[in-house]
Amino acid sequence: WVIRKIRYLGIEFGRNGYRPHKATETFKALYGDCKDTATLITALLQAAGIDSKLVLIRTVDAGAVPPDSLPMPNLFNHCIAYVPALEGHDYWIDCTTDFHRLGEVPHSDETAQVLVVDSAGGSFVKIPGSTSQNNSIEQKFNAKVEKSGAAVLELYDIRCGQFAPAYRELAETPGQYERYIKDYAAKRFNGAEVESLELAKGDEQGPMWMKVKLKSSALATQSGERKSLPVALDPMFLSARYAGDTKRKHDLELFFPWSRKCEIIYQLDKSLSVASLPEEVSLKESFGTYTRTLVRNGETLTIKEALELTRSRIAVAEYEAFKQFCNRVDSLLEQKVLLETK
Repeated sequence: WVIRKIRYLGIEFGRNGYRPHKATETFKALYGDCKDTATLITALLQAAGIDSKLVLIRTVDAGAVPPDSLPMPNLFNHCIAYVPALEGHDYWIDCTTDFHRLGEVPHSDETAQVLVVDSAGGSFVKIPGSTSQNNSIEQKFNAKVEKSGAAVLELYDIRCGQFAPAYRELAETPGQYERYIKDYAAKRFNGAEVESLELAKGDEQGPMWMKVKLKSSALATQSGERKSLPVALDPMFLSARYAGDTKRKHDLELFFPWSRKCEIIYQLDKSLSVASLPEEVSLKESFGTYTRTLVRNGETLTIKEALELTRSRIAVAEYEAFKQFCNRVDSLLEQKVLLETK
């Protein structure tokens, strides 16, 4: 309620640059800055019998607190709320983020140094960072491929953690998600058209998900005397995203660790048979892994792949190995499954 009803507005003149307004004032005005919304959510939670505390936070873009600093308010640039040990979980709640949900912490808050404030004083701690399993993408494609190469595809896509907010924002703007999916389908699947679309509501808790049905006139394209199918239906373009530099003078910041699991089930027309398959792969580095398996069973071909980047930062000394890893994964995702017509 606080995220959706209290408009963020920072009017930080005089003492209100440091001192929050009373919770009752923010509740009546329906606007406030970070410390106002944190004060309000803390008051509401306490009224509901849930222990909660104010948190002064130094966001990660501000860097670490210098070890010789005096304890001054200007060490911090943000304010959130903290609910300790509720049903076995700690919750850090940032009410200035419109599209994060309970249990999700914005990247700028993760691993930040904070002062948890209570009547007894406070404690200086760090917000835990998320893991690659917290920030995940899971995709499952079912594709029925006709003799002509046309196909009907069904995609079920789930996005968790740092991947979810951007898609919730799309979902809350009327028509925006539909336009995004139509553009995505046309680019990724050779001019495919969207036949149906279901998606999570932008205001519901939990991960962001969508179910989409697509029709492509040429998913399998001609390759000499054969047809070819993509081994990956949603390439990741890791090299362009992360490893475009020849060398680096500073560490590479990935922002957060993440993972993706993808399963493609190709149902081939009886007139089609698999002539050639790409190799199975297992890559393992200190910063991440990539695996791919392929299973053929009659007219059904199942391709499973999993990528995991386990760290948010790549040291300069590791950059060359990381770049080679990205290039290798990208080249694997460009490979094709070759088909013959019976």
